[in-house]
Amino acid sequence: MVTLLALSNMVSEQEIVSLETGNDVISFLTAAIDKAMKSAEHKEHGFHLAELVDGIATMAQSDRNKAKIMEKDILKLVEYILLNEKTKNTETLACVKLLWELSFADSIKKEIKVPVTIYVCYVFTKTTIFNKRYRTH
Repeated sequence: MVTLLALSNMVSEQEIVSLETGNDVISFLTAAIDKAMKSAEHKEHGFHLAELVDGIATMAQSDRNKAKIMEKDILKLVEYILLNEKTKNTETLACVKLLWELSFADSIKKEIKVPVTIYVCYVFTKTTIFNKRYRTH
């Protein structure tokens, strides 16, 4: 996993095709993301949650990997991360990057709309402007 995550940060967009991976690697990464989110330190196998999500986002640049990643219910994990109050800004940014990479596939774009809409509504209701204008205390 160390090698794969390191390579995902070193290769160019043209070389990303060489990182097309099997389902076992993607399964391993999604399981690590799930465990990292549930751990107190947001780490698994020595990697921070943001690093794990960034790695899978880089792999999602390959169209073949996009389909494999979607088979692993990644949107449920992303939604869980985005809506968790303990999520850090770096983890949110990594999730947004992953959603952005996945959205280049038309078939996936439709599936992404639900978690993104939920997240936007969640963030909006947490803002000070919303609270001042629409909430009554």
